[in-house]
Amino acid sequence: MFRRSGSLILVLMLWLVLVGCTAGQQSNDQKERAEELVGQQFVGEVPEIDAFLALVVSSPQQAGTSPQLRAYLCDGTSINEWLTGNKEEPANTLDLSSDDGANLKGELSPNEATGTLTLADGRALAFSIPQATGIEGLYDMTLNSDGQMSGTSEGGGNTLEGRLGDRQQDGRYLLSGTITSAEGESQDFQALATPDATGEIRGIFLGNGSDGIGNGGNGFKGGGKKGSGAGFFGEGGLS
Repeated sequence: MFRRSGSLILVLMLWLVLVGCTAGQQSNDQKERAEELVGQQFVGEVPEIDAFLALVVSSPQQAGTSPQLRAYLCDGTSINEWLTGNKEEPANTLDLSSDDGANLKGELSPNEATGTLTLADGRALAFSIPQATGIEGLYDMTLNSDGQMSGTSEGGGNTLEGRLGDRQQDGRYLLSGTITSAEGESQDFQALATPDATGEIRGIFLGNGSDGIGNGGNGFKGGGKKGSGAGFFGEGGLS
């Protein structure tokens, strides 16, 4: 009887060791997958509200902590949401929120981010956005009082220069400029800015359209950072 009990205890101990090793390996695998995504951007459309969505996976603020997640949603006219969060376990889980009460939940893979975006007014919108390519992505810009714009992509790989031009029939101003990639390739763009546009701006460039202003899914949508910028940019395109 004692020998049988001892054998059972030994088997149980071995099983616990194997379970612990497996769990540890899974945890390490998840951590490695999370680290591989640091620096990546995902961009795409949320067609139900005619908006662009960008998601950025950034390095942790402190060693040993989870990567930071930042997302920007803008329709170029009224929606201007900045959401933040941390990439917790499991490694592919998304959970971000904004100061206005918007929320983003979903999953992240090397190729795309998917999930549900809930706006402050309660509307729930499904999204699926692929990894950014070329000059696509989230940009931080400054529009000076003289109409000159400059900025960089999130992470600083691409640079942007632009300038406000003539006033259009609807009262907005034409913004024209050029994005230069880290490899030295350039891409011209145009957008329309509301009259109050100024200061620090966030914007999303999406796609590689060729028909300029009003080209739908290819273009630029952005808005002023709350507290340091104002106005909206939309109906623009890459050319």
